[in-house]
Amino acid sequence: MSGRDETIFERADIAPETDAGLTKEDRALLKTLLLFENGEETAEELLDGIDAVYGGLTPFLDAVGASDRPLEGLSDRTLLLLRAIPTLCRRAMQGGTRDKVVRSFEDAQEILRPFYVGYAREAAVMLALDADGRVRGVFRLNTGGGNSVELRPEAILEKALPVSAAKVVLSHSHPGGTSAPSITDYVVTQRLVNSLRDFGIGVADHLVFSRDGCRSMAAGAPRGMIGFTGYGK
Repeated sequence: MSGRDETIFERADIAPETDAGLTKEDRALLKTLLLFENGEETAEELLDGIDAVYGGLTPFLDAVGASDRPLEGLSDRTLLLLRAIPTLCRRAMQGGTRDKVVRSFEDAQEILRPFYVGYAREAAVMLALDADGRVRGVFRLNTGGGNSVELRPEAILEKALPVSAAKVVLSHSHPGGTSAPSITDYVVTQRLVNSLRDFGIGVADHLVFSRDGCRSMAAGAPRGMIGFTGYGK
């Protein structure tokens, strides 16, 4: 690596390595940002370090958001640029989702996934839908610690009632584990379904995001256990 300090491959202990590797497109985009503070050769070396340590764009951006120094060799100004990417993406996605129609788990997953990029801690995000399944808003409910996040009916109602939501799609992340819902996830969701029902708001689904993908709790729960309304036609 042209005699550069090999500490370029040191990393924050945030995200697991993957075997996917940076795609050609991701590498080109990152290089554009790195060139603001680095020469061509240094930018390529940093990209090699990112690829070797994190193995993909999402794990790297998660570490950028959670660590003061996710990779040796990145300047402070470069880190500021990188940390702006997830925030800008979420804002753009939020503005472009209103009035989209959500008819399935796949529709909900597509809208919600970008809101978890760049978060190494558990977080919770909600889709508010009208009776026809149109998106009335996407709301971040809470950001927790590394392994837990609190979901309260008051926080959901505070967002859902002003936009006249008929139903909601709840979601949260398991950044350090799998997308398999825990027993606690099911218990908490059951309580939320019961509480929101008293206000005329149904819960269509509860999605769990992790590095291994996304799972629908409505699809995995025993029939009648929780009382999800489903997405409708």
